[in-house]
Amino acid sequence: MIHAPAVLASIAIAPAVAGGGWRMARRMTADPARVLVGRSPGEAARLAPLIFNLCGAAHARAAAAALGLPAERDAPAQAAARERARDHARAMLVDWPQALGAAPDRASLGLLARPDGAPALARALAGDAGELCAFSPAELDAWLAAGETETVRLLARLRHETDPAFGRAGLPLLTPQVLATMIDTSPDAPPPPLWGRDGVGGEAASASLAALTSSGATPPTLPSPARGEGARGDQPDGADARHPEPGARGPLPLAGEGWEGERASSARAPREADAGAGPLPISPPGPLPISPPQAGEGDLICAGQPALHFETGALARLAGTPLCRALLAAEGPTLFARLIARLADCLLALAGAPEPELPAPAGVGLAYAARGLLAHGARLQAGRVAAYRVVSPSAWNLAPGGLLERALATLPAGAEGARLAPLLVSAVNPCVPVAFLPAEAAHA
Repeated sequence: MIHAPAVLASIAIAPAVAGGGWRMARRMTADPARVLVGRSPGEAARLAPLIFNLCGAAHARAAAAALGLPAERDAPAQAAARERARDHARAMLVDWPQALGAAPDRASLGLLARPDGAPALARALAGDAGELCAFSPAELDAWLAAGETETVRLLARLRHETDPAFGRAGLPLLTPQVLATMIDTSPDAPPPPLWGRDGVGGEAASASLAALTSSGATPPTLPSPARGEGARGDQPDGADARHPEPGARGPLPLAGEGWEGERASSARAPREADAGAGPLPISPPGPLPISPPQAGEGDLICAGQPALHFETGALARLAGTPLCRALLAAEGPTLFARLIARLADCLLALAGAPEPELPAPAGVGLAYAARGLLAHGARLQAGRVAAYRVVSPSAWNLAPGGLLERALATLPAGAEGARLAPLLVSAVNPCVPVAFLPAEAAHA
């Protein structure tokens, strides 16, 4: 096991001058996990959440597991849930209103600082929708129409005004089983999946794929229908894009419980992975076999091996809940679905929903952060850390050809795309700073 030669430090996004679309520039930096090498397991476990402090509680849980240290069962999980709720709440109360030209609600955000503030914050965000994850489509529509809070009204406005094709993109879901398999901590192991110029890939990734594809099944996938499929403009007069009439051209239907999907029609978007077998349960039992990347994916290559593209985040985590299953069936992995999944995940965290157990091999620690699945890998030698690796959710979501790039490629040109881009970035929820630049900066 080796360290990452570099990790993502920040990204800059700007509209492309010619041909529409968006350009993304990435700035890399030295891997901060190198600081943990040579330290005792206890010292490394204390330092890890300080170094990776954006989701420090989640990193603390993953580090303790990777280093083989006993961890308190309740306190770290409660801290991670509170951290997840704070991250989501700040986006909903500050970032989303600002993106749409409204005033942020910092007063409600302050409720989380109170010992008894979680129920009050949940009401400030969603009104009486404490069981949002269990909503049926009819209950969701009624809740949106009632508009009890500013957040609910913002979501209702976005759903009413925005073509669902804008921002709709999906990839195979990153499961704990797949992620744990990709991090081999033995001394003679090949390099782990590396975030590099061309995405996530490498020998270990390909070996993991070979081991996991023996059954020939496919992973759960949030695919991307072609632009315009499911858009309101494609419906017959009087038809609702979210509830199409039989035979009407609308969202692609489910085959059983999973989208059939189509390749993205935009030349700017990389080719989509094959459709999956259905939405992912929150805690899937047993390893999940996955399909290898398809041939002909052009530049999606890393170190001579196929790159891997998965997604992780709130929608991936909650894809098996009644609310998200219904949304994915009706319109696919849209911007609206991703934003409402962040709200639902926040409400679960505020309600103290138990964190699922994430078993992993020795030397690997997994945890759910607000941004998705997080992994730490450690190799110890003579009581000291000999190698350490952190694979963050953004290693997948922000990879070249990954979720953010594919979703940005579906946005329209001009003012509408510029309005939706910050919301789309918030829906993907990067763990690094993101700067939006004017179009001319993309070619400076």
